[in-house]
Amino acid sequence: MKNQKIFDFFEKKNDESTSDLNGTNNISPCISEPASIKRPRLGNETLDEPLLSNNLQYVSDPGIRIPILQHPIELQDEVRRAYIDKGPIQPIYDYPFTECEGQKRRFQSSWFQKYPWLEFSIEKQSAFCFPCYVFDTNSAQFDTFTVTGFKNWKRVDCKNRSFKRHEGDGNSRHSFAMRKRGDLKNLDQHIDRRLEKQSSKQIEQNRLLLKVSIESVKFLAMQGCAFRGHDESVASKNGGNYLELVTLLGRMNPEIGSTLEKTSKNAKYTSPEIQREILKIIANIVRDKIRAEIGEAKFCILVDEAIDESSKEQMAIILRYVDRDGFIRERFFEVVHVENTSALTLKKEICNVFNQYNLLTENLRGQGYDGASNMREEWNGLQTLFLKDSPHAYYIHCFAHRLQLALVAVSKEVHDVWRFFSTLTSAINFVGSSAKRHFQLKSIRKAEINNLIKLGEIDTVSTLLQDLVDKGLNSNIRGEAKVLGISNKLCQTLQTNDIDILNAMNLVSTTRLNLQQIRDDRWEGFLWSVLKFCESNDVEVPDFDDCYTRGTKRSCQQKNNITVHDHYHFEIFNAVIDFQLMTLNERFPEGTIELLTLSNALSLVDGFKSFSLPDICSLVDKFYYYDFNLEERGDLERELDHYKFDVPCHAQFQNLNSLHHLCQTLARTTKSVIYPLTDRLVRLVLTLPVSTATTERAFSGMKLIKTPLCNKIENGLMANTMVVYIERDIALGIDTEFIINKFDVLKNRKIRHK
Repeated sequence: MKNQKIFDFFEKKNDESTSDLNGTNNISPCISEPASIKRPRLGNETLDEPLLSNNLQYVSDPGIRIPILQHPIELQDEVRRAYIDKGPIQPIYDYPFTECEGQKRRFQSSWFQKYPWLEFSIEKQSAFCFPCYVFDTNSAQFDTFTVTGFKNWKRVDCKNRSFKRHEGDGNSRHSFAMRKRGDLKNLDQHIDRRLEKQSSKQIEQNRLLLKVSIESVKFLAMQGCAFRGHDESVASKNGGNYLELVTLLGRMNPEIGSTLEKTSKNAKYTSPEIQREILKIIANIVRDKIRAEIGEAKFCILVDEAIDESSKEQMAIILRYVDRDGFIRERFFEVVHVENTSALTLKKEICNVFNQYNLLTENLRGQGYDGASNMREEWNGLQTLFLKDSPHAYYIHCFAHRLQLALVAVSKEVHDVWRFFSTLTSAINFVGSSAKRHFQLKSIRKAEINNLIKLGEIDTVSTLLQDLVDKGLNSNIRGEAKVLGISNKLCQTLQTNDIDILNAMNLVSTTRLNLQQIRDDRWEGFLWSVLKFCESNDVEVPDFDDCYTRGTKRSCQQKNNITVHDHYHFEIFNAVIDFQLMTLNERFPEGTIELLTLSNALSLVDGFKSFSLPDICSLVDKFYYYDFNLEERGDLERELDHYKFDVPCHAQFQNLNSLHHLCQTLARTTKSVIYPLTDRLVRLVLTLPVSTATTERAFSGMKLIKTPLCNKIENGLMANTMVVYIERDIALGIDTEFIINKFDVLKNRKIRHK
C-alpha cells in the first residue's frame, strides 16, 4: 500500500480494450509540406516563469511535452492538475495541407467543437488526445495520440474511423481517461477531502480569513506598496505593511479579529508563500481578461527596456488594440528580465509571452519602439525579425521620442538656447544644493506675493490661487517660453493612450503652421510681452537701437554692425524657430510614409472631405491585403459607395474630429454591422502605434515598486505586482469569490474552503 498512489484507486488495471488505432501500424504515411510553412508561433515553447512548484515548467505545445510518468512520482498529481487547469491546446489558424494517400488534406478547426478532448501541435502538425496524455499509464505502448501524434486527415470524422475508433466504447482506454479527468477536477470526491470533513462554520471562517488576505494583497499591490517587513516576528512593533494591514482589519471588524485570535498560525493565510500565490492568481486573472478583451482581433506591441534598481535589464510589453466598443486600449501585459538587449533575445522573450497566452504572431499589425538600433535596424533589428513572420506588423518610430529628439537638437545646436539652458541648470543646482538658499528664494517669492496683495493688484488669496491655476506663476512669463513651448500641446497629446496615427500627424502639421505663423506675424507681440515682464521684475532692458556687441566687445570679434533689435529678432527668435521647423520636417516628413498618406482618406476633418475611395482601396491592396481576400475587396468597394452617402448624413457622425471617435460611433449606432469591412479597416488603422509613452509610465510604476529598500524583489513577484498596480481598473472588478475558487484548485490544501 505504501507504493500506491491516489490514482491507483481510480483506474482499472490490465485494461486491454483499446482501439486498433492506438497502434502505429495502421496509420498511412503522410508527406508533410516543407518546413517553410508559415507558423503562428515562434521561439521556445516553455515558459520563462515556472507554472508549477519545484521549478517544473509548463509546456504548451502537445508535440514536445514530457510524458507525465517521466516526472517525479510525488509531483505527477500536481503536473496533471496544472495541465487540466490550462485545458487542451486548440489553436485556430490557417492549418497547412499535408499529402495523404495522394490527396492534400488538412486539419479542421470545427473538430475541436465535436471532439473537445482533441488538441493540435503546431510543432509536429499533428493531433493529440488531451485526457489520454494526462492519465493513460500505457502511453509508451499506445502512443499515437499521446507521443507521436496523429496526422492522417482522410475521413477522420466518419463512423468507425480514426477519431471515433479512438474514443471507443465506455470501457475503452480513452473513456477511462475522460472519467479520471472528471474525478480529479471534482475535488469533493478526493479521498483526503472525504476523510477531512469540516463543519460549515469552520469553512466560513476559513473563507473569511482568505478574503482578508486577498483584499490585503489586492490593496497593497494596487497602491504599489511593499508587502514584507524587516522583522515579522510576533514581538515586532512593525511587521510590515501586509501583517499590519491584516491586524488593522481585525481591529476594525470584531468577527475577523476573533477568528484571527482563535486560528492557529499555519492557518491564517499570512505566510509570504500564500501572499505570492494570491498575487499571482490576481495578476493572471488580469492578463486573462486582457487576452479575452483582445479575442481574435489584431493587435500591436509597444516595447521598451529600462534598468531597474538592482541593475537588471527589464523589458516592458504593452498590447495596443481596439476593443469591441471601438475604444483604443493600451494595456500593460508583462515585464520580463532579459540578459541582453539584442534583437534575437528580445524577440525570443516576446514570443514566449505570446505562446503562454495563445497570442498569434500572425495577428500582429504594428510595432512601436524607440529609435534604438537594436529596434529599428533594417537588417537584424527587432522590427525586421517580426516583419519576416508577420509582413503586416508595420514599425512606427515613437512620435514622442521623435519630438524629444527634435527639441534636444534645438537646445544643443542653437548656441544662445544652449547657453540659456546651461545657465538655468547652474542656477537650479546652486539653489537646490543648499537648504538655506532654497528657503531664502521661497521667502523672497512669498514677500513679492504679499506686496502684490497690499498694492491691490491681487484682491484675495483665493483669486491668487485661481490665477496660479489658470495662468501660472506670472501670466507675463508665458511669452518668454512661447518659442520653445509651442510644441507642448503636441507633446502632451502624444502621451495619451487613445490618440490615433492620423490625429498625431495632423497635430504635427498644425504645430508647424503655428511655428511659421509666430515667425512671420508675432514678433512684435512677443517682444512686448518680454518687455513687460522685464519691467515688472526690474530687469534691465538694453537700448534696441544700439549696435550689438559680441564677446568681450573687441573690434575683431564684431562681424556685422547690427542693432540689438535685429540680433534678438533674426539671430535668436527666427533662428530658433527655423531650426525647430527644420528638425520637425526631418523627424516627421510629410508624404514620405505612404501608409499614413493613404490612411488619411478615412479622416473626418471638414466633414469627410478627405474621403477618397481610390485611396482607401489602395490602402487595402498595398498594406492590408492579408486581412481582406479578393472577394472582400470587391465587397468593400461596393460597401464604401453606400457608406460615403449614408454615414456623413447622420447627426451622430457630425463634428467627429478623430478616427477613434468614428470607430466608437460606428459600434454605438450598430453601423459596424451594416458596414463590417469598413469597420475592420478603421480598426486596423487605429491599431497602429503612435508613441511608447505607456511603457515609460510602466517603468515609473516599476520604480515605485522596486525601490532601493526593496531591490531584491523577485522578477515574477515584481511583474505580478506591476500588472495589478498599472491595470487596477481590471483588478478592482475581480470577484473575491472567483479568486478563492482559483486559490482552492491551485493545489491540494489541508483546509477546506467549500
